[in-house]
Amino acid sequence: MDKRPLFAGPNYDIVHDVTLGLELRHQIDEVTNTTPSYRVGGVFDHAYLATLVHADPNQIVGVTGKRTATFKAALPRVMLNWPAARDPSPNAIALGTN
Repeated sequence: MDKRPLFAGPNYDIVHDVTLGLELRHQIDEVTNTTPSYRVGGVFDHAYLATLVHADPNQIVGVTGKRTATFKAALPRVMLNWPAARDPSPNAIALGTN
């Protein structure tokens, strides 16, 4: 998997003790999956195959192949920070995706 994220997050002091934060994370993931084929007798034991109708332990199952996909996502975030008291700092956060 190949990850190429981009993150930006400026903060603005609106007034004394009130800060507005904007963040954006953009990410592109490239995923590759390789699927093997296999022989049924190599995966299931003989006792289980004996319970099936017309089971062939030499049958090849699955399709050998390689699949790739690219996923793109952006996660914006807006934060408004106002400390009601000096010690704990509450935050309001709104999240969204596209």
